[in-house]
Amino acid sequence: MKKRLARKILYVTSVFGNWDSNYQPYSIPQQQKALKVLKIPMDIRDTILEYGVFGKIPVEYRKYNPVEIFQIMLSKNMNPGSVKEFRRCMKQILNK
Repeated sequence: MKKRLARKILYVTSVFGNWDSNYQPYSIPQQQKALKVLKIPMDIRDTILEYGVFGKIPVEYRKYNPVEIFQIMLSKNMNPGSVKEFRRCMKQILNK
C-alpha cells in the first residue's frame, strides 16, 4: 500500500467517524494496514485501533442516520461485530 492511499483511507475514516458521511468504503484490515504504512507511533496507533477503526455499514441501511442508529444500538446494548450481526440488529430496531 502506498502512503497516498493510506492517507486517503485515514481521511475517509475520520470523515465517517465524525458523522460527516454515512459511507465507509474501507474494511477494518485496510484501515489497520494504513496505520502501519504511515508509521504512526505505537501509543497513538493503539488508541486509533481501539476507538477510530470503523466497520462498513451495509448498503441497504446507508439511507438511515448513522448517529441515531448507533445511539439506539447503544441504548439496547447491541454491539454488532459483523455485517450479519448488524443486519440482525437493524431488523430488530426497525420492527419495533
